[in-house]
Formats: sequence, structure tokens, C-alpha cells
Amino acid sequence: MKILLLFSTICLMFSANIIRGYSFNKHERLSNSFQLSTSLVQEEVNDTTRSRITPGVQSQYDWLKLLNGQEKEVEVRRISDKYVFYSQPDNMDVEWIDRREVQTIYYRTGKIEQMTQKAIEIRKVKDWQKIDATRAKEDVDDMIKVEDLQVKHEATNRHEYNKAKTLETSAEIILKKQAALLNADIILIVKVEHHRAYGDPPVVTMTAEAYRKREE
Repeated sequence: MKILLLFSTICLMFSANIIRGYSFNKHERLSNSFQLSTSLVQEEVNDTTRSRITPGVQSQYDWLKLLNGQEKEVEVRRISDKYVFYSQPDNMDVEWIDRREVQTIYYRTGKIEQMTQKAIEIRKVKDWQKIDATRAKEDVDDMIKVEDLQVKHEATNRHEYNKAKTLETSAEIILKKQAALLNADIILIVKVEHHRAYGDPPVVTMTAEAYRKREE
């Protein structure tokens, strides 16, 4: 009887050790899995914040590095005293940004041009999509004229080739962007001329006046 009791006690102790060992190994595996998952997440976060620019190396497009840390892959068209004009890859539409917001330009040739070294306060301009357009003079009678505007836009896609109205819409958008830089509220389109020489794409020349509402 004593022998049987001793044997049962030994079996219970052996089983308890096995359970404790399994629990410890399971906890260790879970801990290692958690550490691995944390490392993968951290690597993913680091990857999203890692710069895509390789200074001094030739690339397919130019890069703008802004003071806010944003990076833009673009084609730089030209640089004026106030703006950097550029277009998106595979897109002929020209956009621009205040050059004081650009820290560095990395050209596709490998050339690097420093623009602005520290952030400065920049006057905000209107959203061009909020600029109205009209062809009726009476719509601007009580407003202040800001500046004369003109754009010459050449068709860059099939829709602009085939539809004069689409070509005009593209030119109007460019004028609205110009008016936004002037903090205007509306543009009055005063003249539209279409041109198309033989063998050349259609071109529209649009003349407008930018107006601003009087302060109440």
C-alpha cells in the first residue's frame, strides 16, 4: 500500500514538472513572438519614414524636398524669384509651389540645389478651386480689379485635341491658379482665341481679369 502511494506521489510530481515546463516554454514562445512582431512593426514604421531620395545619384525624375519633410517626385520646369514650377511625372500640366517652402531640389542629373535652409512664415493663398469664373462684366462691378491675366494653352491629350470646350476648361484652370496666387476671388474672362496651324496641336489663348471682393 505504501509503495502504491509513493508511486502515485512520484507520478503527480512528474506531471506537475511537465506542465510547468510546458507553460514556461509556451510563455517564452509567446514573448519571442511578441518581440518579433514589435520589431517587424518598428521596421515598417522606419521604412515609411525613410527618405526615397538618393543625393548625387542620377534618377528618372527630379525630387523636391520640402521644409515640412514631404518629398515630391516631379519634373522641374523652371524656377522664378518666387516659385518653383513643376509637373507630375508623365503629366504636362504645370503646377507651382512657393520656393520658400522648398528646402532642396535634387535634379535627375545628380545635381543638388539648396533653396531654403529654415522655415519662414509664408502668406497663405486661396485654393484655386474656390475661385469663380464668369464672362459677365456685371458680376464684378462692385469688386476691386487685381491684375490682368493671360494664358496660352496647347492641347496635351486626346480630349483637348477633339473638343475646344475641354481645351478652354484647362486654360481656365490655369487662370484660376494664377488668380489664387493673387488672393483674388473671381476671374472675368474677356477674350478667347483658338489657333491651330497645319500639323500642330490646337492652342487656345485666354485673357482674363482677376478681381477681389471689397472688404465690408
